[in-house]
Amino acid sequence: MPRRLLILLACTLIAGLLTACANNHTAPPVAPPQPAVDTAPPVPPSDLVCRNEGANVKVAWQPNVSDLDFVGFRLYRTGAGRTVTLIGEPLDLDRWVDDHPFEGVATYAVTSVDASGNESAAATMVHDFYGDTPPPRRSIRD
Repeated sequence: MPRRLLILLACTLIAGLLTACANNHTAPPVAPPQPAVDTAPPVPPSDLVCRNEGANVKVAWQPNVSDLDFVGFRLYRTGAGRTVTLIGEPLDLDRWVDDHPFEGVATYAVTSVDASGNESAAATMVHDFYGDTPPPRRSIRD
């Protein structure tokens, strides 16, 4: 056999073997990228106000419009040495009527919650609830 034909045959055989090996070779599986874990809390509520309305306290704040994954607010009241959760499961509200307020001074705290369960710092306001009757005014002489 002429030498050129042998070289051509050898090259064809080698090319066929390389192609077969390449087709049978599987790369190790690559894990899909994992989504980033959200640990950043949402923006805290702003402009918290409390107002006596008869036997109730109306608590209001500005809605959250800056966090795309915002789900709602939680509301807490601390007074008389204990904290009560008024809104535990986040609700997308911007006001709440406390129909069982503490008599006297209490602190209301509102937090924002996002879809990952991150809770913001609290917006707080100290409020003096006096029921249906305002406290007596004191004169300078008292």
